Amino acid sequence: MYLFMYISLLFLVTRENNLKEKIDINKKIFPIVIIILGLIAGFRYYVGTDYGTYIELFNGINSIKDYSYVEFGFRVLILFIKMFTSSSVALFVLMSVLSMLFLYYGIKKLTDKTILSIFIFYGIFYIGYIFNAVRQGFAMCVFLYSIQYFEERNIVKILICTVIATLIHSSGIYIPIAYIAYNITLKDKYYIYILICGLILLLFNPLQKILVNINILGIGEKVTTYMSINPNDKLGIVSILQRLILMSLMLISLRIMKVKDKKIFNIYVLGWIAYTVFSFQGIIATRINMFFRILEIILFPNIIENITNEKNKKYMYLFIILWISVILIVDLRNPANFPYKIVRI
Repeated sequence: MYLFMYISLLFLVTRENNLKEKIDINKKIFPIVIIILGLIAGFRYYVGTDYGTYIELFNGINSIKDYSYVEFGFRVLILFIKMFTSSSVALFVLMSVLSMLFLYYGIKKLTDKTILSIFIFYGIFYIGYIFNAVRQGFAMCVFLYSIQYFEERNIVKILICTVIATLIHSSGIYIPIAYIAYNITLKDKYYIYILICGLILLLFNPLQKILVNINILGIGEKVTTYMSINPNDKLGIVSILQRLILMSLMLISLRIMKVKDKKIFNIYVLGWIAYTVFSFQGIIATRINMFFRILEIILFPNIIENITNEKNKKYMYLFIILWISVILIVDLRNPANFPYKIVRI
């Protein structure tokens, strides 16, 4: 199943540059791909490291007071589903379909290279945040969808998206913060300074004691909780190098970015800042950073769209294909993710 989807998406990516086929792909094939990915995620059976946890939540939440640490909206959603069925399959189907629906409309609004966008999403985020961290994955898809309202300065719709996302996962609160970042104008040289400051924090981070005592958005409480669970959880060198390479490629591409993409890049940089600020605790740094990294599925396709030199464009395609392939292979080496099993109905 994984290999079939990978090869299919890769084939479609190679056809997307043809104008006529690009139009047909966007109108006809892209919606089908989204539906298929939603169904694959919804009807899986014990695939994903968090699958068992969500089964436990579904079975254990029988009143609004159960599992009070879980977001209110998610508990309401489970109780609503249980009005019609006692099968946890409904939860996985509904969550995957809703996530992919928000993703679909988000991609459509933000890039013309929809298949390349979903190809990147499939390799980097699909298993990790549609199969595993289901609630954050939903919030990330709502976040992507909400960006279309940033340019319009439609505060009401941005707040509605924030509420929808936050009811399911607390990371939804990053949406209004992202809106602020979107509207900040920076000279290109300041991005270099941010990159360098981040590198310094990765090498030497004195912020732990400060952040533990910050009560805004529950930061201090979460830092304390994660530090008590796993005080020695550090960022891996591969994780750091990957983000450095991605940031560097985007910085090199700043001169060809459109104004709207530069604003989106501002938000992406916010993810880099969070990654380096919280680098003393691996899980926190990665979770926050990944929320903003979903913007890679928009930024890289749009960068390729703006590259006029065909040779450079091919190099960028090659990098993306190799990058996606490696990450996908790493994810599939986890026995919790592979092989794919379909639920028995």
